[in-house]
Amino acid sequence: MVDQEYSASHRPADRDESMKGRVLDWLSTEGYPLEFATATIFQQVGCRVFQSAYTRPPDGSPAREIDVIAQRFVDGSPSIAVQQIVECKHSVDKPWVFFVGSQGMSATACAAQTIGSELGETLLWREANNEQLVRLSLFSSPPGTTAFGGRQAFSGSRDVVYDTLRSVASNTRTTMQEIDASMRYRARGLPSHALVGFPVVVVEGRLFIAGQDDRRGELKVAERDAVRLHWRGANDENPLVTIDVVTIEALPAFAKQRAADVAVLLGVMGTSLAELKDWVEAGADPAALRVTRGSRGVLGAPKLVRRLAQSTVGGADGIAPEAASNEES
Repeated sequence: MVDQEYSASHRPADRDESMKGRVLDWLSTEGYPLEFATATIFQQVGCRVFQSAYTRPPDGSPAREIDVIAQRFVDGSPSIAVQQIVECKHSVDKPWVFFVGSQGMSATACAAQTIGSELGETLLWREANNEQLVRLSLFSSPPGTTAFGGRQAFSGSRDVVYDTLRSVASNTRTTMQEIDASMRYRARGLPSHALVGFPVVVVEGRLFIAGQDDRRGELKVAERDAVRLHWRGANDENPLVTIDVVTIEALPAFAKQRAADVAVLLGVMGTSLAELKDWVEAGADPAALRVTRGSRGVLGAPKLVRRLAQSTVGGADGIAPEAASNEES
Protein backbone atom coordinates (compact mmCIF):
# COMPACT_ATOMS: atom_id res chain seq x y z
CA MET A 1 0.00 0.00 0.00
CA VAL A 2 2.83 2.41 0.82
CA ASP A 3 4.50 1.76 -2.53
CA GLN A 4 1.23 2.33 -4.41
CA GLU A 5 0.57 5.60 -2.59
CA TYR A 6 4.15 6.73 -3.22
CA SER A 7 3.83 5.91 -6.92
CA ALA A 8 0.54 7.76 -7.28
CA SER A 9 1.84 10.89 -5.56
CA HIS A 10 5.03 10.93 -7.62
CA ARG A 11 3.53 10.17 -11.06
CA PRO A 12 5.69 11.78 -13.74
CA ALA A 13 4.27 15.08 -14.94
CA ASP A 14 4.77 14.24 -18.60
CA ARG A 15 2.72 11.10 -18.14
CA ASP A 16 -0.14 13.14 -16.67
CA GLU A 17 0.01 15.63 -19.54
CA SER A 18 0.04 12.79 -22.07
CA MET A 19 -3.13 11.31 -20.55
CA LYS A 20 -4.83 14.73 -20.46
CA GLY A 21 -4.05 15.17 -24.13
CA ARG A 22 -5.48 11.78 -24.99
CA VAL A 23 -8.64 12.51 -23.01
CA LEU A 24 -9.06 15.88 -24.76
CA ASP A 25 -8.58 14.25 -28.16
CA TRP A 26 -11.22 11.66 -27.30
CA LEU A 27 -13.64 14.33 -26.08
CA SER A 28 -13.19 16.23 -29.35
CA THR A 29 -13.94 13.21 -31.51
CA GLU A 30 -17.03 12.48 -29.40
CA GLY A 31 -18.33 16.03 -29.94
CA TYR A 32 -18.39 17.22 -26.32
CA PRO A 33 -16.61 20.56 -26.95
CA LEU A 34 -19.21 21.25 -29.64
CA GLU A 35 -22.04 20.65 -27.16
CA PHE A 36 -20.52 23.05 -24.62
CA ALA A 37 -19.94 25.71 -27.29
CA THR A 38 -23.52 25.32 -28.53
CA ALA A 39 -24.93 25.63 -25.02
CA THR A 40 -22.86 28.76 -24.34
CA ILE A 41 -23.99 30.46 -27.56
CA PHE A 42 -27.67 29.92 -26.76
CA GLN A 43 -27.11 31.12 -23.18
CA GLN A 44 -25.59 34.33 -24.53
CA VAL A 45 -28.86 35.19 -26.32
CA GLY A 46 -30.93 34.72 -23.17
CA CYS A 47 -31.96 31.08 -23.36
CA ARG A 48 -32.30 28.76 -20.42
CA VAL A 49 -30.10 25.82 -21.42
CA PHE A 50 -30.11 22.14 -20.47
CA GLN A 51 -27.41 19.68 -21.56
CA SER A 52 -27.77 15.91 -21.81
CA ALA A 53 -31.50 15.85 -21.14
CA TYR A 54 -33.34 12.59 -21.80
CA THR A 55 -36.63 11.74 -23.45
CA ARG A 56 -38.58 8.54 -22.87
CA PRO A 57 -40.60 7.46 -25.90
CA PRO A 58 -44.23 6.56 -25.15
CA ASP A 59 -43.77 3.16 -26.81
CA GLY A 60 -41.52 2.06 -23.93
CA SER A 61 -38.29 1.99 -25.94
CA PRO A 62 -35.08 3.10 -24.17
CA ALA A 63 -34.60 6.73 -23.20
CA ARG A 64 -32.77 8.91 -25.74
CA GLU A 65 -30.34 11.71 -25.01
CA ILE A 66 -30.78 15.28 -26.23
CA ASP A 67 -27.50 17.16 -26.54
CA VAL A 68 -28.87 20.64 -25.80
CA ILE A 69 -32.27 22.16 -25.06
CA ALA A 70 -32.43 25.95 -25.35
CA GLN A 71 -35.64 27.39 -23.91
CA ARG A 72 -37.29 30.80 -23.87
CA PHE A 73 -40.58 31.51 -22.14
CA VAL A 74 -42.95 34.38 -21.49
CA ASP A 75 -41.62 36.54 -18.66
CA GLY A 76 -43.12 35.37 -15.39
CA SER A 77 -45.03 32.57 -17.10
CA PRO A 78 -43.04 29.42 -18.01
CA SER A 79 -46.36 27.87 -19.03
CA ILE A 80 -45.82 29.41 -22.50
CA ALA A 81 -42.45 28.37 -23.89
CA VAL A 82 -40.43 27.73 -27.04
CA GLN A 83 -37.64 25.16 -27.13
CA GLN A 84 -34.81 24.51 -29.55
CA ILE A 85 -34.11 20.76 -29.45
CA VAL A 86 -30.47 20.54 -30.57
CA GLU A 87 -28.36 17.66 -31.88
CA CYS A 88 -24.60 18.29 -32.20
CA LYS A 89 -22.42 16.47 -34.75
CA HIS A 90 -18.66 16.51 -35.38
CA SER A 91 -17.97 15.91 -39.08
CA VAL A 92 -14.87 17.90 -40.02
CA ASP A 93 -13.47 15.51 -42.64
CA LYS A 94 -16.80 14.63 -44.27
CA PRO A 95 -19.02 17.53 -45.35
CA TRP A 96 -22.79 17.22 -45.29
CA VAL A 97 -24.58 17.69 -48.61
CA PHE A 98 -28.27 18.62 -48.82
CA PHE A 99 -30.49 18.33 -51.87
CA VAL A 100 -32.67 21.31 -52.80
CA GLY A 101 -35.58 21.56 -55.19
CA SER A 102 -37.65 24.29 -56.78
CA GLN A 103 -40.48 24.18 -54.24
CA GLY A 104 -40.59 25.88 -50.87
CA MET A 105 -43.21 25.91 -48.13
CA SER A 106 -45.58 28.71 -47.22
CA ALA A 107 -45.07 30.46 -43.92
CA THR A 108 -48.61 29.54 -42.86
CA ALA A 109 -48.00 25.84 -43.47
CA CYS A 110 -44.61 25.97 -41.79
CA ALA A 111 -46.13 27.59 -38.69
CA ALA A 112 -49.19 25.34 -38.59
CA GLN A 113 -47.08 22.17 -38.81
CA THR A 114 -44.63 23.15 -36.07
CA ILE A 115 -44.22 20.41 -33.47
CA GLY A 116 -45.67 21.26 -30.08
CA SER A 117 -47.76 20.20 -27.15
CA GLU A 118 -51.49 20.00 -27.87
CA LEU A 119 -52.03 23.56 -26.70
CA GLY A 120 -48.88 24.87 -28.40
CA GLU A 121 -49.84 23.35 -31.75
CA THR A 122 -53.37 24.74 -31.39
CA LEU A 123 -52.10 28.28 -30.86
CA LEU A 124 -49.85 28.13 -33.92
CA TRP A 125 -52.63 26.59 -35.97
CA ARG A 126 -54.89 29.52 -35.06
CA GLU A 127 -52.21 32.13 -35.73
CA ALA A 128 -50.53 30.52 -38.76
CA ASN A 129 -51.26 33.52 -40.99
CA ASN A 130 -50.78 36.15 -38.29
CA GLU A 131 -49.01 39.08 -39.97
CA GLN A 132 -46.40 39.15 -37.21
CA LEU A 133 -45.49 35.48 -37.72
CA VAL A 134 -45.37 35.30 -41.52
CA ARG A 135 -42.61 37.94 -41.56
CA LEU A 136 -40.30 35.88 -39.33
CA SER A 137 -37.33 33.91 -40.66
CA LEU A 138 -38.53 31.25 -38.23
CA PHE A 139 -41.20 30.24 -40.75
CA SER A 140 -39.53 31.34 -43.99
CA SER A 141 -38.81 28.75 -46.69
CA PRO A 142 -38.14 30.42 -50.05
CA PRO A 143 -38.22 28.16 -53.14
CA GLY A 144 -34.83 26.91 -54.24
CA THR A 145 -33.21 27.42 -50.84
CA THR A 146 -34.80 24.69 -48.74
CA ALA A 147 -33.79 21.04 -48.82
CA PHE A 148 -35.68 17.78 -48.73
CA GLY A 149 -32.86 15.40 -47.76
CA GLY A 150 -29.11 15.00 -47.43
CA ARG A 151 -26.08 12.74 -47.13
CA GLN A 152 -22.63 12.81 -45.56
CA ALA A 153 -20.05 13.08 -48.35
CA PHE A 154 -17.27 10.51 -48.72
CA SER A 155 -18.99 8.12 -46.31
CA GLY A 156 -19.84 4.45 -46.58
CA SER A 157 -23.20 2.78 -46.25
CA ARG A 158 -24.11 4.29 -42.88
CA ASP A 159 -26.31 7.33 -43.43
CA VAL A 160 -25.25 9.68 -40.62
CA VAL A 161 -27.37 12.56 -41.91
CA TYR A 162 -30.54 10.46 -42.02
CA ASP A 163 -29.88 9.08 -38.54
CA THR A 164 -29.34 12.58 -37.17
CA LEU A 165 -32.46 14.03 -38.78
CA ARG A 166 -34.55 11.13 -37.56
CA SER A 167 -33.13 11.47 -34.05
CA VAL A 168 -33.67 15.23 -33.69
CA ALA A 169 -37.18 15.05 -35.17
CA SER A 170 -38.10 12.15 -32.90
CA ASN A 171 -36.63 13.82 -29.81
CA THR A 172 -38.61 16.98 -30.51
CA ARG A 173 -41.86 15.05 -30.92
CA THR A 174 -41.21 12.89 -27.83
CA THR A 175 -40.38 15.94 -25.70
CA MET A 176 -43.76 17.47 -26.56
CA GLN A 177 -45.55 14.16 -25.94
CA GLU A 178 -43.98 13.97 -22.47
CA ILE A 179 -45.28 17.44 -21.72
CA ASP A 180 -48.79 16.41 -22.73
CA ALA A 181 -48.55 13.20 -20.70
CA SER A 182 -47.73 15.14 -17.53
CA MET A 183 -50.11 18.00 -18.23
CA ARG A 184 -52.44 19.56 -15.71
CA TYR A 185 -55.77 20.73 -17.05
CA ARG A 186 -57.80 23.80 -16.27
CA ALA A 187 -61.56 24.06 -16.12
CA ARG A 188 -63.30 22.71 -19.23
CA GLY A 189 -60.21 20.70 -20.22
CA LEU A 190 -57.81 23.46 -21.35
CA PRO A 191 -54.17 22.37 -20.81
CA SER A 192 -52.06 24.40 -18.42
CA HIS A 193 -48.94 24.64 -20.64
CA ALA A 194 -48.32 25.62 -24.26
CA LEU A 195 -44.94 24.66 -25.70
CA VAL A 196 -43.55 24.37 -29.21
CA GLY A 197 -40.25 22.80 -30.26
CA PHE A 198 -37.89 23.47 -33.16
CA PRO A 199 -35.37 20.77 -34.13
CA VAL A 200 -31.87 22.12 -34.83
CA VAL A 201 -28.67 20.32 -35.84
CA VAL A 202 -25.32 22.03 -35.15
CA VAL A 203 -22.43 20.69 -37.22
CA GLU A 204 -18.71 21.15 -36.72
CA GLY A 205 -17.86 20.83 -40.39
CA ARG A 206 -18.92 22.19 -43.77
CA LEU A 207 -22.35 22.23 -45.40
CA PHE A 208 -23.18 22.14 -49.10
CA ILE A 209 -26.38 22.23 -51.10
CA ALA A 210 -26.81 20.39 -54.40
CA GLY A 211 -29.51 21.03 -56.97
CA GLN A 212 -30.22 21.19 -60.65
CA ASP A 213 -29.18 24.22 -62.68
CA ASP A 214 -32.42 25.44 -64.28
CA ARG A 215 -30.64 26.73 -67.37
CA ARG A 216 -28.32 23.82 -68.12
CA GLY A 217 -30.03 21.00 -66.34
CA GLU A 218 -26.76 20.03 -64.68
CA LEU A 219 -26.12 19.38 -61.01
CA LYS A 220 -24.62 22.35 -59.19
CA VAL A 221 -23.11 22.57 -55.71
CA ALA A 222 -22.73 25.56 -53.38
CA GLU A 223 -21.45 25.92 -49.84
CA ARG A 224 -23.74 27.24 -47.12
CA ASP A 225 -23.37 27.97 -43.41
CA ALA A 226 -26.98 26.97 -42.70
CA VAL A 227 -29.61 24.85 -44.43
CA ARG A 228 -33.35 24.49 -43.79
CA LEU A 229 -35.04 21.17 -44.53
CA HIS A 230 -38.65 20.10 -44.82
CA TRP A 231 -38.10 16.46 -44.01
CA ARG A 232 -40.59 13.67 -44.68
CA GLY A 233 -38.83 10.87 -42.81
CA ALA A 234 -40.36 11.42 -39.37
CA ASN A 235 -43.70 9.70 -38.67
CA ASP A 236 -47.38 9.75 -39.57
CA GLU A 237 -48.19 12.26 -36.83
CA ASN A 238 -45.69 14.77 -38.24
CA PRO A 239 -45.36 13.90 -41.95
CA LEU A 240 -43.33 17.03 -42.68
CA VAL A 241 -40.83 18.33 -40.10
CA THR A 242 -38.89 21.57 -40.55
CA ILE A 243 -35.28 21.15 -39.37
CA ASP A 244 -32.48 23.72 -39.38
CA VAL A 245 -28.87 22.58 -39.84
CA VAL A 246 -26.22 25.19 -39.03
CA THR A 247 -22.44 25.22 -38.68
CA ILE A 248 -20.94 26.10 -35.33
CA GLU A 249 -19.29 29.16 -36.92
CA ALA A 250 -22.67 30.49 -38.03
CA LEU A 251 -24.50 29.56 -34.82
CA PRO A 252 -24.03 32.92 -33.00
CA ALA A 253 -25.84 34.82 -35.78
CA PHE A 254 -28.45 32.06 -36.08
CA ALA A 255 -29.11 32.05 -32.31
CA LYS A 256 -29.40 35.84 -32.19
CA GLN A 257 -31.97 35.87 -35.01
CA ARG A 258 -33.81 32.92 -33.50
CA ALA A 259 -34.02 34.70 -30.13
CA ALA A 260 -35.55 37.78 -31.79
CA ASP A 261 -38.07 35.63 -33.70
CA VAL A 262 -38.98 33.63 -30.61
CA ALA A 263 -39.68 36.84 -28.66
CA VAL A 264 -42.29 37.77 -31.28
CA LEU A 265 -43.70 34.25 -31.33
CA LEU A 266 -44.09 34.17 -27.55
CA GLY A 267 -46.00 37.44 -27.64
CA VAL A 268 -48.39 36.10 -30.28
CA MET A 269 -48.85 32.84 -28.34
CA GLY A 270 -49.62 34.74 -25.14
CA THR A 271 -52.31 36.84 -26.81
CA SER A 272 -53.78 33.84 -28.58
CA LEU A 273 -53.93 31.82 -25.36
CA ALA A 274 -55.82 34.59 -23.58
CA GLU A 275 -58.37 34.61 -26.41
CA LEU A 276 -58.64 30.83 -26.36
CA LYS A 277 -59.35 30.86 -22.62
CA ASP A 278 -62.13 33.40 -23.16
CA TRP A 279 -63.54 31.24 -25.97
CA VAL A 280 -63.59 28.16 -23.71
CA GLU A 281 -65.19 30.07 -20.84
CA ALA A 282 -67.84 31.38 -23.21
CA GLY A 283 -68.83 27.84 -24.17
CA ALA A 284 -66.41 26.89 -26.97
CA ASP A 285 -68.80 27.74 -29.80
CA PRO A 286 -66.98 26.71 -33.03
CA ALA A 287 -68.44 29.61 -34.97
CA ALA A 288 -66.98 32.09 -32.48
CA LEU A 289 -63.36 30.88 -32.66
CA ARG A 290 -61.08 33.36 -34.43
CA VAL A 291 -58.74 31.57 -36.86
CA THR A 292 -56.47 33.38 -39.32
CA ARG A 293 -57.15 32.55 -42.94
CA GLY A 294 -54.71 30.61 -45.10
CA SER A 295 -53.72 27.14 -46.23
CA ARG A 296 -52.02 25.09 -43.53
CA GLY A 297 -51.15 21.94 -45.44
CA VAL A 298 -53.27 19.90 -43.02
CA LEU A 299 -56.99 19.19 -42.94
CA GLY A 300 -59.34 19.96 -40.09
CA ALA A 301 -58.93 21.50 -36.69
CA PRO A 302 -56.40 20.26 -34.10
CA LYS A 303 -57.42 17.49 -31.69
CA LEU A 304 -57.60 19.90 -28.77
CA VAL A 305 -60.03 22.22 -30.54
CA ARG A 306 -62.21 19.29 -31.53
CA ARG A 307 -62.23 17.98 -27.98
CA LEU A 308 -63.12 21.37 -26.50
CA ALA A 309 -65.89 21.94 -29.06
CA GLN A 310 -67.37 18.45 -29.13
CA SER A 311 -70.07 19.26 -26.57
CA THR A 312 -71.25 22.20 -28.65
CA VAL A 313 -74.00 21.90 -31.24
CA GLY A 314 -72.27 21.27 -34.55
CA GLY A 315 -69.02 20.31 -32.81
CA ALA A 316 -65.69 21.19 -34.41
CA ASP A 317 -67.06 20.78 -37.92
CA GLY A 318 -67.87 24.47 -37.90
CA ILE A 319 -64.20 25.41 -37.47
CA ALA A 320 -62.10 26.00 -40.55
CA PRO A 321 -59.39 28.56 -41.31
CA GLU A 322 -61.27 29.63 -44.43
CA ALA A 323 -64.75 29.87 -42.91
CA ALA A 324 -64.57 30.51 -39.17
CA SER A 325 -62.18 33.42 -39.21
CA ASN A 326 -62.85 36.94 -38.08
CA GLU A 327 -59.47 38.05 -39.35
CA GLU A 328 -57.65 37.77 -42.63
CA SER A 329 -53.91 38.38 -42.36
